[in-house]
Amino acid sequence: VWRRLDECIQSDNSRVAERALQFWKNGKWDELLRSIWKEEDVATAVLKSLCRVDAGFVKSWNPTVNKMLHLVLESVKGYDEEYFWECGGRVRERVAGPKADGEMVAEDVTAKAVAR
Repeated sequence: VWRRLDECIQSDNSRVAERALQFWKNGKWDELLRSIWKEEDVATAVLKSLCRVDAGFVKSWNPTVNKMLHLVLESVKGYDEEYFWECGGRVRERVAGPKADGEMVAEDVTAKAVAR
């Protein structure tokens, strides 16, 4: 299920992306994700999708999709903010490699996605 949802979130078709992002409006989906947030690589996979890593961190051409992405990122940040930033750092490191200068790496991923 997640693989398909990931493809839909990162889709260039705005209707497909919007429908995928609407999963977070479903209380049961939100509750399920919150309950497994810290298991295995769930949070990392979710952040990878929401930051559109496979699309090269390129924001959607559709402003509604970008607004929905921002709202969903804010929602998942509320699950556990400290863990959110930690996983954001892991996503960034997997994509670009670790920073040598020791700067905060977690902010890079989410700041890039949220700033759009």
